[in-house]
Amino acid sequence: MVIKRIKAGYCPVCQKKTVFISFDCWLRESYKCIICRSKPRQRAIIKVLDDTFPDWRNRKIYESSSDWGKGRKFALKHCQDYQYSYFYEEKKPGAILNDSCTNQNLEQLTFADESFDVVITQDVFEHINDPFRAFREIERVLKPGGGISLQYR
Repeated sequence: MVIKRIKAGYCPVCQKKTVFISFDCWLRESYKCIICRSKPRQRAIIKVLDDTFPDWRNRKIYESSSDWGKGRKFALKHCQDYQYSYFYEEKKPGAILNDSCTNQNLEQLTFADESFDVVITQDVFEHINDPFRAFREIERVLKPGGGISLQYR
């Protein structure tokens, strides 16, 4: 394997000085922290949370279409109340998929009003038929003073 990029830096996920390394030109998925293996977009989420909600670990967070994969244990371990979802049209809305994961359509969330302090989405809105309806639903489930973190490609 040939190293395409390597750089020392600080990882907001594992909160350590580290080295980021990639063996691929597709940095979005392959430029990983050598300690926690986090990807750039995961580090971006944590950076935004740290900057916007420094106490995010004590808040109730909902993430639509989580990208944590095996690293999801980090989010669950470091956030007292973290829930995430995917959307499968053929499954019942709100159905439990595993641990803290449910089947959710952002246009018709099954959560109660004012359920979350923070809502996170990444690479989701380009798949939504009615983004305005999805934003209204997110607004409905956010507690007063809550926030949303969006990431797009």
